[in-house]
Amino acid sequence: MNRRVSQTILGLLVAVAFLVAILYRLNWAETQRVLLGMDVLLLIPMFALLGVHYILKGLRWRVLLAGRGLVTRALACRLTLIGFFMNNIIPARLGELVRPYLLSANQPQMSFPFAVATVFGDKIYDLLLVVLMMLFSILFVDAPTYVVAGIALLTGVALAFFVLAFVGARWRQRELQRQSDTSWLRKLSALAGRFEDRVYHAILAFLDGLSVVVESLPRAMMALFYTTLSFVLLAFVICLSARSLHIEISIPAAMFVIGITGIGFMIPAAPTNAGSFHFFAATALELVADVSWDEAVSFAIVAHLTQVSLVSMMGATALVGLDLSRFGGVRGLMRRAEKQKDEQPETREGERP
Repeated sequence: MNRRVSQTILGLLVAVAFLVAILYRLNWAETQRVLLGMDVLLLIPMFALLGVHYILKGLRWRVLLAGRGLVTRALACRLTLIGFFMNNIIPARLGELVRPYLLSANQPQMSFPFAVATVFGDKIYDLLLVVLMMLFSILFVDAPTYVVAGIALLTGVALAFFVLAFVGARWRQRELQRQSDTSWLRKLSALAGRFEDRVYHAILAFLDGLSVVVESLPRAMMALFYTTLSFVLLAFVICLSARSLHIEISIPAAMFVIGITGIGFMIPAAPTNAGSFHFFAATALELVADVSWDEAVSFAIVAHLTQVSLVSMMGATALVGLDLSRFGGVRGLMRRAEKQKDEQPETREGERP
C-alpha cells in the first residue's frame, strides 16, 4: 500500500470516527429546523470578511519571504489560496505542500525544503495566536476545569515548540555568519545512506527557511500584525455564523471556538477536515454557549460550508491564468542548467576552460 492511499484511508477513518460521535447525539429533525431558519443575508458580510482573512494569510507569507527574494503580493496570495484549496482535495492537510512546491518551481533561488520551512514558520504564527486566543478566552468564558487544564498543557507544548524552532533558526543564522562546523549534522545525515548529501542539504535549506521567521524583528512584527488582524476577522465570521442561526455568542466565545477548532486541525483528517471540524467546532460552542447539540452542529455545518466554499472558489480562481507549465520539475531543471551555462566564463578558441 503506497503512502498516498494510506493517508487517504487514515483521513477517512478519522472523519468517520468524528461523524459517528456527532450523529450519536444528533436529532435530525431539530437540526433541519435550525438550518432552515438561517438568515442567509448574513452570508454577504461573512464571505467579505473571510476573503480578507485569506488574503492577509498570503500577505503574511510574503512578508516572511521578503528576506530571501522578491515575491509579489499577487503571487504569494495566489499560491496561498491554491494551497488552501488543495486541502479540500488532498487528505491530512497535505495540500499545504502544493504551496511551497509551486513557489520553489517559480522561484529557482528558493529550494523546496526552504519553501516548506517558510510555510512551517508561517504556521507558527497561527499556532501562537491560537494559544493566545485560548488563554484570553478562558478568562471570560465558563469553560470546564478539564478544558482549562488541557489548554494549559497545550500552552506548554506550544512554548516548547516555539523554543525549538527559535533555537534551530538562530543556530543556522550563527552558522551562516561564522561558517561554523556542521560535522555533527553530516554524521546525522549519514544515517540516510546513499541519500546523505541530499538529506544534509535539505536540512540546511529547511533551517535557512526557518531562520527567515526570526532574522528580522520588523518583518516578524508585521507578520504578527497580519496574523492578529486575520484572526480578529475570523472571530467576527464565527459570531456572524452563529447569529445567522439566531445564536448569540461573544467575541471571547468565538475565540474559544477558533482555538479548539485549531487544535483539531493538528489531527490528520479527510479533505476539507470533514467530520473533525464539525466535531471540534460543535463541541467548543456547546461548552461556552447555552445551546443544544443540534444547534451547535448546525453552527458547525454553516461555518464549515462557508469557509470551504469560499476558499474553493478563490483557490480555483487563483489557478485561472496561472502558467502551470512554469512549475514542472523538468522545466525547472532546464532553466537552472541554462542559467549555470550562461554564468560560465567564455573561453577563446584554443584555450582550455
